[in-house]
Amino acid sequence: MRGGDKFRRRLREIAAQARNTKVRVGIVEQATYENGQSVAQVAFWNEYGTAHIPPRPFFRNTIAENKDVWPQKAAQLLQNNDYDIQATLAQMGEGIQGDLVESIQQFTDPANAASTVKRKGFDKPLIDSGTLWRSIGYEVSDE
Repeated sequence: MRGGDKFRRRLREIAAQARNTKVRVGIVEQATYENGQSVAQVAFWNEYGTAHIPPRPFFRNTIAENKDVWPQKAAQLLQNNDYDIQATLAQMGEGIQGDLVESIQQFTDPANAASTVKRKGFDKPLIDSGTLWRSIGYEVSDE
């Protein structure tokens, strides 16, 4: 894009759109297990631990591992999408969703208690029915 005024106008348009558009990634609000238990509540208990469950910080680990990568990826996507904020945030949401799902599926430490392994029949923390990782979603919204 050439021309000072045209360039500045386009930058203002992009900045205005970026201020009003957001992407949220996390547990789908209405998601429940078959017994009616909130997936978000169970995810919170796993993330931070309880009196009986050690913390398994899949969400915080994903953020820590990607906090320097995501801004660079967003910048590249923004350029590739001809500065379309909606498209860029949708692609970022999908990518972060994938990062969270991978974090859940690859999580190993701390391991499950022996009683949990016996009940489930395998030792895979954060994985039982797959409901948790299938409940990770994203949404792009204008605010």
